[in-house]
Formats: sequence, C-alpha cells, structure tokens
Amino acid sequence: MNVVGLLRRPAFLCALFVATIIVGVALVQYGRSLEPYHDAARAADLITAEYCLYSNDAGNDVQSANWYREMDALLTQRYPLMNTGCAVIVATIALALLWFWRRAVSDGDRPLWRTPSKKWHFFAVGSAIIIGSYFSIVYGLSLELERRMLPWCADSIAIPIFGLGLVTLFALPIAIFVGWAVSLFFRELPTSLWEWDAENAVRSWLATVIFGMLVLLWLWISIDAAPTEDFLIVGPCVFATYLTLSCRAAILAPPNDPVAPAQDRATGSEGL
Repeated sequence: MNVVGLLRRPAFLCALFVATIIVGVALVQYGRSLEPYHDAARAADLITAEYCLYSNDAGNDVQSANWYREMDALLTQRYPLMNTGCAVIVATIALALLWFWRRAVSDGDRPLWRTPSKKWHFFAVGSAIIIGSYFSIVYGLSLELERRMLPWCADSIAIPIFGLGLVTLFALPIAIFVGWAVSLFFRELPTSLWEWDAENAVRSWLATVIFGMLVLLWLWISIDAAPTEDFLIVGPCVFATYLTLSCRAAILAPPNDPVAPAQDRATGSEGL
C-alpha cells in the first residue's frame, strides 16, 4: 500500500500520532534529566547580579547584551530538549484536532485532505490562528520569566505583552480583510487540498508559488520556535499551513456547478 493509502487509514494515523507523542515525551523526560546550567554557581550570580539596562553612545543595550551572552553560554540542552519535545506534542495534537475536524465534515475516507466546506470556516480558523499565536508568545514570555532567563532589571513582561496585544488587535481586522479579498477568488468548496487547474497552468503555478512560500514561512517559524520557550506557536503554524494550502486549492478548484456531481469534475478534485 502506498503512502497516500496509509494516510487515509484512521488506524495508521492514530498509531502515527501516538508514536510522535511518545517521541515528544521522551525528549521532555531526557531534557528534565539534565541540569539547567554548566556552572550553577555562576548562573546564580548572574541571576542576582545588578545588571542594568543602559545604552551606550550607539544606542545599544550593552549590559543586557552581555548578560544574555554569558547566560546563553551557561545553559545546557535541558530547556531546548524540553521545548522541542513539547513542540512535537503540540504539533501532533494540532494535527490530530485538524484530522478529526476534517473527518467530521468531509466526504468519504478523505478527512484531512480537503478544504473547509464553508467560507466562514476560513475566517474562523484564521482568527483562531492569530489569537492563538498571541497567547503562545505570551506563554513563552511567562516561561522565560519563570525559568529566570531574564536579567533582574528586565523582569517585567507586561510591556511586550501589551505591545503584542495591540499588534494582534490591528492584525486581526487586516487579516480578515485580506482573507475576504482572497476568498473572492474561491470556487467550489470543499475540494481536494492538492487541486490543480490543468486547463490554466499559469494560474496553478502562480497560486502554488505564492501560497507555497507562505507554507515555507510557517515551517520555518515552527522549526525556529520549537527549541525555544515559544514552542506553543507550532500549533497555530500547523493550522496556518492547512489554511494556506486550502486557500490555494479553493482558488484552483473547478467553478461552482450545482448540476454536475463532484466526482465528475476535474481530476484534481478527486486527488487525496
């Protein structure tokens, strides 16, 4: 049986989800077995040292930069391993939720590999991604503070939390407007996630390149955040990847045709 066939089998997907969660838990437990610092005494000195944030003539925070540089040198792989393990678990849970959601609203044995059925689903998922990203970053800041990874004079996370909140409030309506503009080009829903308009190769390639670059961005953010305290953002990135692929597919889907049944339409909509 090929890979596509396996991915359509609920038993295989459940086993895959369980296996990845086990890997994540193993990484977390191994990380917990390590000491947080190479030199605990020096780390304690740094944590209590009177480092102050001041700027030199060039406007650089010299003491703060020195503090972070020395603290980074003292840290072991304890936290990166724990963070990565948690990121694997979060990604697995996000994929499982996505799979069960698509399983409930899609046709036949193609749960994950089809777009949302309604346009408002796109807006709901997009809004949830933005709000989820905000709370993921806030949790990351809180975790850094809890792990005492900030100098004493920078132990307040209220300012970045407030700033991120304002950014989120501005980003949400902008994202909804952009989503509305993109949705004007949507065709038949739901459709295969791997839709391809063979009659208009230029349109297909253009949409694939544009949305493919966004997918690469979400993957890069996930990989970059996984070892850090911002690992929770991997969850929103999983849904962002699915939403991006769904937008591309919706644009390339066959035109709305209330007469012809879905199985008689373009070959791409049968796909996965």
